[in-house]
Amino acid sequence: MNEITIRNDAKFKSPDLNNAVKSFDKFFSGINKNWRDACILMWRLADGKKYEEDGFKSVADFAETIGIEKSTAHKMADAGMVYDSKNPTLAQFATDAGYTKASKVASIVKEGKAEELAKAIEGGEISATDTVNDIASWKATKQLQSKAEKVLPKFEVFGVHGNGNQFHYDAVELENVEELSKTIKAGVVELAEIKWTVYVNAETGDMLRIRTEKVKKEAKPAKKAKPAKDMTKEELIALAESMGMKVTF
Repeated sequence: MNEITIRNDAKFKSPDLNNAVKSFDKFFSGINKNWRDACILMWRLADGKKYEEDGFKSVADFAETIGIEKSTAHKMADAGMVYDSKNPTLAQFATDAGYTKASKVASIVKEGKAEELAKAIEGGEISATDTVNDIASWKATKQLQSKAEKVLPKFEVFGVHGNGNQFHYDAVELENVEELSKTIKAGVVELAEIKWTVYVNAETGDMLRIRTEKVKKEAKPAKKAKPAKDMTKEELIALAESMGMKVTF
């Protein structure tokens, strides 16, 4: 866990923020840190937008001024949402798993799939004893399964790792590019008039870049017209009538 020292001399317009500073100072003082209550408080500040009165754009901006890194504050708010869940299965999972693992599953709750997540926990698909990587892998698999139900566009992908090694896919969904697993989008750069999207591996810090071209769908071959000699009487009449002709036999 990150070592956190709260700057408790900060003063704000909002009484909620001033009270929060005192609470955070209490939660992170001493040997045993109270991450659970700290995360719940961070979530409630974020959910209630208590930071806006003092002109902050996010709860993470407020947290940074009192000694909590932005990335940590985001994780805490995500975990706090799970800790604070009205679903007892999710709340217990967060309590047993800890704030880092709880923050990993928060996006599933944000997608409105709290019940689905609770069933996965109850069914043993994930547990509080799993590693962070185990939970991340389970989450990625679930997301791919969900996206597989949709028709995803395919791209030709050209990629270059930071060490110069290249990779290429003729036609693939971006969600299924193995090299992009566990990465986050870092931005776009232009090299030799070619735009590349840059990604960073969230675990190793390694970088790579890709450029893509959407694969065009192959046009379906035109249906071959049936020769008149092979048509039935009814088909010949229908064809003639479609051309404004009246046919009698």
